[in-house]
Amino acid sequence: MKTTLYKLTLILFASGTLLFGCKKEDTAHVSKEVAVSYPAITLKGDEVVVLGIGDTYTDAGATLTDDVTGATSDVGPTTSNVNTAEAGLYLVTYSAANANGFETSVTRYVAVTSVEAPVNRAGTYLRDLTGINCYIDKIADGVYKVTNPGGAGAGVNTVVYFVETEPNVYVCPEQPTDAGYGRIRVGFGIFRQEFFGMQPAFRVASVSAAIPLSSSSTSPCQS
Repeated sequence: MKTTLYKLTLILFASGTLLFGCKKEDTAHVSKEVAVSYPAITLKGDEVVVLGIGDTYTDAGATLTDDVTGATSDVGPTTSNVNTAEAGLYLVTYSAANANGFETSVTRYVAVTSVEAPVNRAGTYLRDLTGINCYIDKIADGVYKVTNPGGAGAGVNTVVYFVETEPNVYVCPEQPTDAGYGRIRVGFGIFRQEFFGMQPAFRVASVSAAIPLSSSSTSPCQS
């Protein structure tokens, strides 16, 4: 009988050791390798919204498509500095991440101006230093889209927007582009200093609508 009890005690002891001595493996902090990819954010409504001073801005929102899971969801603005009480160009940014944590940002531009019968600045402009064109397209009265603002060989697809806040006065805050802020700052520097006669670096290349300005004129994108 003692032998049987002794054996039973050993079995129970061994079972307890196995049960309580084995630690559950912690997988919560184990990293995994994933491919770098980014979700898509699609704006609802227009990329550039044009309002008059004092108008009400209602954001249309955006849609996030997760490239990892395929799920879609509504996205609201992450940041916005819209102030319709004052003429200017304002940025509304939407940012969101996919299931792997990689983030995408998209920007909507809100142009606020009540300038009346402004001179049309649209046209193709040649930068003499590089021999490369800068293109200005009119979106609305006093609101313009600029492609390749620096008239440079690099960043030819860079796009910025500027707004005429009052006759011959233009504002053009820094804006995100696929080229990145570094390149855009270079473009802005050239645009602020040289365009429209601040220095005679740009001249009309081939447009009937473009109005060449004198050296005393105010430069677009110069705050």
